[in-house]
Amino acid sequence: MDDSIPLSRDPFRPTWRRGLFAVTVAVVAFLLPQEAPLVFYPLNNPSKGIVQLQITCASSVTGTTRIYLDSGHGFNERETIAWPIAPSSQPYTYTFPLPDAPLCGLRLDPLDSGPGEFTITNLRLIERHGDEIRRFSRDSFAVLHNIEAPVPLSAGWKFIMATAEDPYACLAFPSPVIPEGMNARNLQRCLLSWGYLALMLWILLLAAYFALIRGRPWRDIARSAAFMAGISLLFAAVGNRGLIADSIRSARFHPAATQRILSLEFDLTVDRPSPAQLFWDTGAGFNETQSVSRNYEPDGRLQTLHFPLPAEPMRALRFDPLTDEGQLVVHCIRVVDQDRRTLRTVPLAALHVDQQIEPIAIEKDRAILRIPKGSNDPIAEFDPAEVKEIAALLSVR
Repeated sequence: MDDSIPLSRDPFRPTWRRGLFAVTVAVVAFLLPQEAPLVFYPLNNPSKGIVQLQITCASSVTGTTRIYLDSGHGFNERETIAWPIAPSSQPYTYTFPLPDAPLCGLRLDPLDSGPGEFTITNLRLIERHGDEIRRFSRDSFAVLHNIEAPVPLSAGWKFIMATAEDPYACLAFPSPVIPEGMNARNLQRCLLSWGYLALMLWILLLAAYFALIRGRPWRDIARSAAFMAGISLLFAAVGNRGLIADSIRSARFHPAATQRILSLEFDLTVDRPSPAQLFWDTGAGFNETQSVSRNYEPDGRLQTLHFPLPAEPMRALRFDPLTDEGQLVVHCIRVVDQDRRTLRTVPLAALHVDQQIEPIAIEKDRAILRIPKGSNDPIAEFDPAEVKEIAALLSVR
């Protein structure tokens, strides 16, 4: 007894009406709104352009810490990083891969459990291989809501929350951070996700076909299988419409062009307030007209000094840390652009003593400069090879 379905009643037989109906349903479903974030999808891709957020922090109370991401359409709940945090006097480092999308801003919600203190010793964006893209300091926070001004510490800063009524701090982004190779990786994600879902749907349809239909010639089976493959591809695109739409939107994002202006930043602590001065030599030697001065904050805690660099090529670079005796601890030196993006981290060993400074001691990623009593003009200079590297960045406009 043949209980197979007749060819005229075969639901898997390809016809133009069935094809048109499937296309119509798929297009309508694809156009329906879908709140799906462009999540981090791991790829077997050695590209270094994937951006990660790294934060080293500690809390005085138990709660949940959240970081909201603005990829071009404001802060929202679906683009959020959240993790539980427990009381600790020791800061811990957390590293989170970010979506391959333009990053226009960050908002930090330190705690949701009530009054407390939240300490940050490191907050930066890095590439997958560890290269720093942008480092944030306590003066990077442009908006504070229900949070007191950041309190400087010897190795970072802390926020004090006196209330649990939605405390948050927004980070200033002069320009978006756009991951290198973003479009190629998003295309790969779309193709992989689309292909995996289409294959699963096709296998399910084939299983139903062979369970219901028997006794067909191989030609009819091949036609039906190809028709089902097309249906699977259509509805796999529907299932990935959020990923596809976000990838297209990210690819169309073009930031406004800006003129490149570079600065040299020092993260440091000093035992006394004093002016610091950076000189550069463009061919006429060191002189006051080719220099810039900055004053240290008087609290003796970790701070960041910003020295704008000239547009002209430099031959030498000199740093006068203090005007007389004292001690300076340099934690990091980096070259940043006008958007505070890190272009180069300067090795601490590139700083050499010229006069009235004891030999520089480098301990645990920090350089200690001790100026002896009786000094009136302590000078340190940068290694010529390092100056050449910095000058090369200045020449790229």
